[in-house]
Amino acid sequence: KPAVGSILASCWNRPITEPSLVPLQDTNDTFMANMQKNGTYSVVPRIPGGEITPDGLIAIGAVAKKYDLYTKITGGQRIDLFCA
Repeated sequence: KPAVGSILASCWNRPITEPSLVPLQDTNDTFMANMQKNGTYSVVPRIPGGEITPDGLIAIGAVAKKYDLYTKITGGQRIDLFCA
């Protein structure tokens, strides 16, 4: 069910980054990150189906290294970047 809802929403809804929609979003959507209890943010790049190119991994690694982010691979086929 979540996959179908996501696909349908992406087909007919406007992007949340559109200026007229920004005031309607909560903090997580406005900054495209998840606020943590300690006030920092976590970023979870989208990796459809858990498949990513070597260049994609290098790019994520470069960002994590540049900003000294705690990084982990989750069981849900995602890469989490913390303390942004």
